[in-house]
Amino acid sequence: MTTNILSDQVSTLRLEIFRDNPWRKVLTLPVGFVLPTGVTTFVYADADGAKLGDSVQPNASISGREITLEYDTPWKLPEQAFHKILFDGVVKWAGPVVTTRNTSLGKAEQSGTVLIVNQEGVEVEVPYTTDFLALEARNAAQSFAQDSETQANRSESEADRSQQQANIATESNEQLSGYFSETTQYIGTAVDHIDSIQENIDTQQVDVNQKSQQVAQNTNTVNTAKQSVDDSKAHVDQVKGQIDGIKSNIDTQQVDVNNKSIQVDQNTNAVNTAKLSVDDSKAHVDQVKGQIDTIQQDVTTKQGIATDSATLAGQKANEANTSAGNAHASEVNAAASAQVFIDGNKGDWQAATLYSKGDRVFVGGSSYERKTSGLSGASFDATESQNWQIYAQGGGASNGSVGINTLSTTVQSLIWQNLPPESGYLVGLLDAKKRILFGFKLDGSFAVTKYGLGSIGGAALVDASIPLAKLGTDATSLFWQVMPSESGYNIALVDAKKRIYFGTKTDGSFVATKFAVSSIGGTALVDGTITLAKLGADVKAYFWQDLPVETGYIGGFLDAKKRILWAVRLDGTFYAPKFEFTLGNNVVGMANLTTDVQNALIAGGSTNVNERVVVEDDNLLRGKVVDIATDTGIGGANFMRFPRFRTPVLQGINTSGQALEFRRSSGLLTKAEKYIGTFTPAATIQELVYKGTTGSSPVTTGLVAGDYYAIRATVGTPIVINSQSYVGGDLTIWDGTQFVKKAAPAPTETALIGHWWVVDTAGRFDGVSYAVGDIIYCVAIASQGGPYTRYFTKLKAGEYAFAGEFNPATLTSPITSENVYYIASATGTYDGKTFVRGDMLIRILGTWHKVTSEIITAIAAGSFFSFNCAAFADEYEVRRADVSATRVQVTAQGRSAYSQKASIGSLVAYTDSMGANLLSLAALVAPRTFALNAFGGGTSEQILSMQKYHILNGDPYKGWIHLWYHGQNNTSDLAQYKKAVEEGINMTGARDRRFLFLGVLGQRNALYNGTRLVIDAQEGRFQKSSTNAIYNIETYLDSVVSGSWISTYQVLLSSAVGRTTIDPTFPGMTEAAVASTYGVLPFSYWFDWTAAPFTAAQLNFQGYSDATPTGGSNFDYYLTTTGNLVVNVSGTWTTYTYDRIHTLSTVRTLYATAIQNWLTTQKY
Repeated sequence: MTTNILSDQVSTLRLEIFRDNPWRKVLTLPVGFVLPTGVTTFVYADADGAKLGDSVQPNASISGREITLEYDTPWKLPEQAFHKILFDGVVKWAGPVVTTRNTSLGKAEQSGTVLIVNQEGVEVEVPYTTDFLALEARNAAQSFAQDSETQANRSESEADRSQQQANIATESNEQLSGYFSETTQYIGTAVDHIDSIQENIDTQQVDVNQKSQQVAQNTNTVNTAKQSVDDSKAHVDQVKGQIDGIKSNIDTQQVDVNNKSIQVDQNTNAVNTAKLSVDDSKAHVDQVKGQIDTIQQDVTTKQGIATDSATLAGQKANEANTSAGNAHASEVNAAASAQVFIDGNKGDWQAATLYSKGDRVFVGGSSYERKTSGLSGASFDATESQNWQIYAQGGGASNGSVGINTLSTTVQSLIWQNLPPESGYLVGLLDAKKRILFGFKLDGSFAVTKYGLGSIGGAALVDASIPLAKLGTDATSLFWQVMPSESGYNIALVDAKKRIYFGTKTDGSFVATKFAVSSIGGTALVDGTITLAKLGADVKAYFWQDLPVETGYIGGFLDAKKRILWAVRLDGTFYAPKFEFTLGNNVVGMANLTTDVQNALIAGGSTNVNERVVVEDDNLLRGKVVDIATDTGIGGANFMRFPRFRTPVLQGINTSGQALEFRRSSGLLTKAEKYIGTFTPAATIQELVYKGTTGSSPVTTGLVAGDYYAIRATVGTPIVINSQSYVGGDLTIWDGTQFVKKAAPAPTETALIGHWWVVDTAGRFDGVSYAVGDIIYCVAIASQGGPYTRYFTKLKAGEYAFAGEFNPATLTSPITSENVYYIASATGTYDGKTFVRGDMLIRILGTWHKVTSEIITAIAAGSFFSFNCAAFADEYEVRRADVSATRVQVTAQGRSAYSQKASIGSLVAYTDSMGANLLSLAALVAPRTFALNAFGGGTSEQILSMQKYHILNGDPYKGWIHLWYHGQNNTSDLAQYKKAVEEGINMTGARDRRFLFLGVLGQRNALYNGTRLVIDAQEGRFQKSSTNAIYNIETYLDSVVSGSWISTYQVLLSSAVGRTTIDPTFPGMTEAAVASTYGVLPFSYWFDWTAAPFTAAQLNFQGYSDATPTGGSNFDYYLTTTGNLVVNVSGTWTTYTYDRIHTLSTVRTLYATAIQNWLTTQKY
């Protein structure tokens, strides 16, 4: 009995998982398969994609023959994923993972059918049930039936042997019913023995040695039975599988279901052996008891096995009967196909090839049959020929006895067949479905129904490829013939008897010798003699016809009943009453549609496909609970609206630490939040063309008068140009000979976004003209790694400036600029209008107006709030109850779901100083355009403000795919980060997924814990710690923009696999080991080894110390408690530090590749 093993071929295993529950599946390997020592499993985005995050990875374990798969968090999986199951590290099963809410999959456990590949590469479906023994019996029966069919097929090439086998099978079949009856009696007797012994088993004491001897005797009996069967020539071979099965039951209590070599002749002996076993059991009762004692663990199981044996014997009887019929049928088919198969079933003899006994080959025109199984030699020499014998072809059918209908369909398809006249053919060659492949037609011509490329019937006859000389007389007889002058014709077409059909006479006239009835007859073919009236209606249907004006048409084509088929209207448009036209895929684009159709398809009526933004709450079926954050205003008393984020609800706990006041939004778009003072634009040459920012005196080459720069400078450190002092935000203008200064609103260096001034003198600033009373406000702050530039713009129509609180009873000299408003701090009257706390006084078109406040709801610190939104979170606004200008963060929760729409385009990135890691992206995404806007030291809010500034000034990146990489400088301010994410999404068409966030990497700060250095920013994320700020940022991104963000940490962590460089901050451990153990990224990504006078392998760790070491040997080193290296280099102890924030340029390709892979996955 050979043992099956799992092959190297990977089998497909599809998993369907209910999304909302943990899921578990148990797979059972068949008996006899070599079991792995370990099983692992992983899940991926798709067959070629990256492995998904650790939080969604499944678990796998093996116990005995059972493999258990467990998915603890299926709701985190995408709807379509891909998994792999590995046996001892080698993939054996793989396939799709489909998550669904189909309630039929809601069970915690699931069983099913799994494909297993055996060592011959044949896929076997193994259903996993609790009653595996019954399953094995059924599989054995199926195997016997398949083997019987195989044996019958082999008999087709051995007609004489098939006849003999059929006779034997027929005789055996006649004995089956009697044998089966006796076998049934034997089983009944055996069951009686079992019952008798079971009743006395508690009182009988049987010596163990005697039982062992009985088992040995029984084994000898089985071996004797096997030998007896081998010697039996009256029947076809022994039932080896039956004997092996009995022996296996005695020795291992398992049923061998994998024996696939049982043949029809063995089936007959199976019954005979069973009969012999009955006779032996009657003579050797003690031996039967020995068998029962051996299987003493479970008597009930033995009864089941005996019952299965009876069922199996019945199946074998039926199979033998079937095989007899198959053998008889095969004799008839073999007679016709013998000439095809009889000479050899293995073709020409091959060297170094494994042959089985009975295999036949060709050698030098003769047929040989293999005597024994084995490997062939290098040549068919004298030694090799001893393993073979001449195979004499036998005849199973007399001459002339095999007719066409006797042959199998396969054989019939190989010979010519006479065909009925209605087919149009005399003879032809047909396929198995009686379709004509090729043949001769009734006129004697040869026809092929389908030509291959290059054939003469296909596309091989290129233009001018056949000269006249190649044509036969039968072809040339169809050509015009030059006629002798005495015929009266120049040329003519003649038949085989040289009779003229038609031709051109010597006078040039055309003549047809015989016209059909009603023909023109050759006399009417004169110019202008055939009028439209002479034509029939069927002919006129093919002509264009002019139509009367009253029809509304110029003309058209009509059918016989004067109905318009198609026509041209008086206005020139085409008309067809029944028009059908099929377009191919991807033919009609948005640009092909009319504007009204585009507007009907696209939300908001936009005709720009890239601006389609559709999002609806789905009651958390697919939606998520998301954070929606804002902060209180710098103006103190002004209410700040939440971001415009679609949600049906705004709720949460007041975690700000201060009492808050909420109300429905007033609708005022407040851009200027806190009044600072007045501003006088300097009366200098007008600034005309913006040239960028500068931190020093610009180069004057190529400048013309009016060119200007915005100044960037570090707070407290002005720069000097042409003896003038500048701060960040001032302008310097080239007047043609020198630079002149135009100061920004003051105090410039402390200006915050939202600070505003009233212009008191008409002028220009940053290319914008201002009139007296206009409002200028700080709109953005750009950081350049320390130096800052502040940008200012004019408050425009529809935007408002908050001037502060006012007491209606005491207000004097308010600011009277347009769109300025105050909020009442108390009840009172002003300008004839009565106000209560929260009402607004607003200046519109030179007149004061009152805006009644919505109901103000006070929420104490730590209290819960919940408000219903008609559509968006910005329907509500909030402020501190004490109206303090000290800002606090306010975070609420909402519900939202995104509708994704892939799009393509150029790429723009907004980043802090970490954007340097994206410098390799431009070359990788070419020919796309890639623009990098990096603001070193910038916070999330400041970086987002620059995007807003760009939108207000030409919107140069409208419709581009946006990449954001910020938060490094405000990691602990999660509310600010979330707000920047949510606002950024809405500015780029979030639901079109035209954006990508890069997760915050964090700093590689280290701290000694008494045992080793701990890199908390990375280890906390590896451990998924809820106290780790960056892990919380990534958890937030996963809930809000799942699929549209990349974990920079995971990108670098996955690249650590296989890195053998020693990490000196973890002495003795490679960077790969440190990454897999602690989740710490490779030290080499921060520390520049090329600049150090030593390598990692040369260093000798001495301990942890912040004190300066003494003594020691070359390349000894200590670690400080913050992770610096103190190294002895040639007797001198030197401290080596490194940039904990910024990685080296070596990681840039890792970032670029990850982004490019994301673009490919998104099909952007």
